[in-house]
Amino acid sequence: MKNKISKIFAGIFVATLVVGGNIVSAASVGYSATVPVYNDYESGWLGKSASTAQNTCTYIQRGKLVSWMECKSGLSSGVNATDKVTYGTTGTYSMPYYYGFSGHTEALLNISTSSSTFVTVSTNGRITT
Repeated sequence: MKNKISKIFAGIFVATLVVGGNIVSAASVGYSATVPVYNDYESGWLGKSASTAQNTCTYIQRGKLVSWMECKSGLSSGVNATDKVTYGTTGTYSMPYYYGFSGHTEALLNISTSSSTFVTVSTNGRITT
């Protein structure tokens, strides 16, 4: 009986590691954000598996938004890894990673209001990294 219980707990532990690993390294996640006028929305760190990030915006309240990707660089973070893309409608927007970031495995999405948008903007969509 004791051996059977140990096997059950070991199976639960392994399943937890597998599921947890998939969440951390997910290459596509949904987001729902309220983007303030003077600060950025930043997603958490995401696994990076492609050479181009795809931001599929499915809702934008009003105004224009700007999005770009950041990567970790050694011990520091916050280094821009793509050009900024400006958009005012829903759709899919490509953000190719700069050549120097091809070996990095983590990125995060930044969304900011454009310089001509002076209101907070609600948005949602899916980022594929």
